[in-house]
Amino acid sequence: MTSPVFASADSEEYLKGTVVSVSEDNGQKIYTIDISEGSLSGQTIEYSSDSMLSDKAVDYKAGEKVVVSYIQSDSGENVYQITDHWRIPSINILLLIFILLSVIVAGKKSLYSIFAMILSFVVIFSLILPGILKGTDPVLIAILGSLIIVPITFYLSHGFNRKTTVAIMGTLVALLITGLFSVLFVNWAHLYGYSSEEVLYLNNTDLNLKGILLAGIIIGALGVLDDITISQSAIVFEMKDISKNASPLDIFFRSMRIGKDHIASMINTLVLVCAGASLP
Repeated sequence: MTSPVFASADSEEYLKGTVVSVSEDNGQKIYTIDISEGSLSGQTIEYSSDSMLSDKAVDYKAGEKVVVSYIQSDSGENVYQITDHWRIPSINILLLIFILLSVIVAGKKSLYSIFAMILSFVVIFSLILPGILKGTDPVLIAILGSLIIVPITFYLSHGFNRKTTVAIMGTLVALLITGLFSVLFVNWAHLYGYSSEEVLYLNNTDLNLKGILLAGIIIGALGVLDDITISQSAIVFEMKDISKNASPLDIFFRSMRIGKDHIASMINTLVLVCAGASLP
């Protein structure tokens, strides 16, 4: 299935290994780990859990696969830390279950949606992220990426028809409004993009952190807009097919009543998602 990419920043590298044994010495847990992937592949290392406080609540057992942070200090000393369990196999199984259930319930449409999702990742990792790293304006590159992602994912997921075209137009208009409000309120609220822990690794770079924050808002909005615009478009076209004699104005007001319920539920959804994400 998926294979890891071990990225190193300056002197840090992430290794894959298996815990061979666990022992205790003066209250410290000593882990013996066989490294299977990385620059130390084939070697056995020892790691004391008391060297860092962050992993004290996690007990690793013999036979478990783990991710090990490896740093070679300026003095030549090797510093190790178990950062997490190796979860790729379990994640792959969950992915297979997700794909299987999607195909059973939605049929070919789910396969097209999964393919569209893969293409979205291709655009993000081959266009948006490299563009930001090269110094391109993050907001501009996010908008350009969105202009590619929206038609590809919509048409693949929902078919080439008027309903999808209307949804695409609505998404692009809403995305433009979202972008304008994001720029206005990010500046007004003095948001600088330093709110997450990951940003600490970018402090000494020339990247535009405020621009990256705005780009994240724009890309994040795409997922919400996909649901709203395609649902509303589908509702209007279905009502038109059922009510042949209904006037366009009548269909508009009926679809707006449904849209109000949709917006109300979406607000609650966003609040619960934010609350769940912020619990830690």
